[in-house]
Amino acid sequence: MLVGIENSVKKTLYTISSKEIFMKRTTLGILIVVLGVISCLDIHARRSDEDDNTPDTRIFAAYGVLGAQVVIEGLSDLLAIGLTGGIVESGDWSGVGGPITVGVQGRWTGLLDWGIEAGYASFTKTYTYRRTAVPDSAFSYTNTYYHVMGRLDAIWIRGEGVKAYSSVALGAGLLHQSGRTSDDSQSDIFPAFQGTLLGIRFGDAISVFGELGFGFRGLLVVGAAVKL
Repeated sequence: MLVGIENSVKKTLYTISSKEIFMKRTTLGILIVVLGVISCLDIHARRSDEDDNTPDTRIFAAYGVLGAQVVIEGLSDLLAIGLTGGIVESGDWSGVGGPITVGVQGRWTGLLDWGIEAGYASFTKTYTYRRTAVPDSAFSYTNTYYHVMGRLDAIWIRGEGVKAYSSVALGAGLLHQSGRTSDDSQSDIFPAFQGTLLGIRFGDAISVFGELGFGFRGLLVVGAAVKL
């Protein structure tokens, strides 16, 4: 009887001991797995941070349509007609070019890119000067716009071969107006800007991009960039 009880106690103790060993080994295994996962995530996070801070310098060229220059030209026409009481009438526009923009961009942080750009646009317009005493006469002016701006891009998506962003750019511009004679020529300095609601770039070493915004780069902008 005592032998049976002793054997039963031994079996119980052995079972408890086996369960404890199993639990300890299981717990140890879980801890090892958790530590391994944490270590892998930490390494991945460090690599991601390193990738985010890796220089990504590119030179780019872009062409835009319906830039702020067009708005300025349209307002100047309305102003000329209004101030002269209709004696001066706006005619055809020719030689419309740009805005053409070239610049350089680079990575600042994982969420921000920096950039510097220069732009050009030119418009030649014909006006008719209507007077009652003499026949009507026509004359033309060529307005050329230059600008330099610094830009900052906020990154929404930065993936393999793709980038989505919004941006703001501020700087200064020069408007040079040339007419029939040197007396008709003048230059003015003005503030330049560009706000981009959404831009998307595809490609790595050589990429193409499109932007939707408003300012001296244009309302709709398309371009290409080359990674240095």
